[in-house]
Amino acid sequence: MPKQMPHPADRGSRSALRHLPNALSLFRLACGPMLVAAYWETRPDITFCAMFVLGGLSDGADGYLARRLDLCSVFGAELDGRADTAFYSAMVVVSLRWYATELRHQLPLILATVLSHLLQWAVAYAKFGRLAAYHSVTGKLWGCSLFFGCFYLFASDGRHAARCAWLTCAPGLINNAHEISISCVLDEWTPEVRHIGHALRQQRLRRPFGFVATPATVCEWAPTGLGRSARFVFLATNVAYVVAAWSLQGWPRLGVGALAAVSTIFHSVQTGCCCLRGPLWTHRLSRCDIALASAVGAAAARSAPVWPAATAFVLFAVAIACRKRRRYNSYLVTHGLWHLLSAWVLSEAL
Repeated sequence: MPKQMPHPADRGSRSALRHLPNALSLFRLACGPMLVAAYWETRPDITFCAMFVLGGLSDGADGYLARRLDLCSVFGAELDGRADTAFYSAMVVVSLRWYATELRHQLPLILATVLSHLLQWAVAYAKFGRLAAYHSVTGKLWGCSLFFGCFYLFASDGRHAARCAWLTCAPGLINNAHEISISCVLDEWTPEVRHIGHALRQQRLRRPFGFVATPATVCEWAPTGLGRSARFVFLATNVAYVVAAWSLQGWPRLGVGALAAVSTIFHSVQTGCCCLRGPLWTHRLSRCDIALASAVGAAAARSAPVWPAATAFVLFAVAIACRKRRRYNSYLVTHGLWHLLSAWVLSEAL
């Protein structure tokens, strides 16, 4: 029996539906900047809230339609993530434009969330050469909290700004830490990673963070020609953490002191100035160093001086990029400066 050909109208409708998920993402991508431009001089009203709801609903609709119509793609996943970032960044701009007074006490929390998201980008880009598109469980939770928190802020005209800030930022900090850990675990760019357990099951831990694996008896800097004196100068910058810990009291002293110890041991292994050798030890100590630095940094984020903290973040991102590309001279300088500046920021903030 001859195969029945689909009707031309059916083919046309399917062709139109193929582009619907990406069209919704593009709508959201354009909606945020348009709302900023339209409401820069006008306070958000019911029309703004309606457009915001449409943009927020498109966030869930594009992914649902892509899965329902079997149109999932790497391009669509990346476009969805970039559209979310553009849309909610625009909402942050509008919020600070009209509710800066109500949000003044939550500005450190908002800044910490933004910086942690930029750090998540920097880690993914330094390791994979492109931004992450994980669509993790915590990312979806953060998307929901952003939608409801921003809507509550605009609908109440800023009367409950503190609650809205915590509702949107706390899940964001959790998500950024979660996705940074996913980037650290994976050894190649992978979209649609639901959680850290999924990443661990990929069994891709075949090299230390950001490096091609080296023989167990060779340190990571062996092929670079850097002298032992340069390596000891780099190690000496960890003394700044010891000084910062000495100037603190209570649990901050304990946390910064632990960071100083782990950082010194990790960089000793990394530079070949320790009896422990090989990528396995580098990998393990790198994870401990990142976890401790993230925990101490999150504790200090609320009261940290803004510009020094931002400068330290930039130095850290540049150091990661240099390490990824095995430019160890630049890594030595930028990471050493980051040690000095971040230690000073911690001593001031804690």
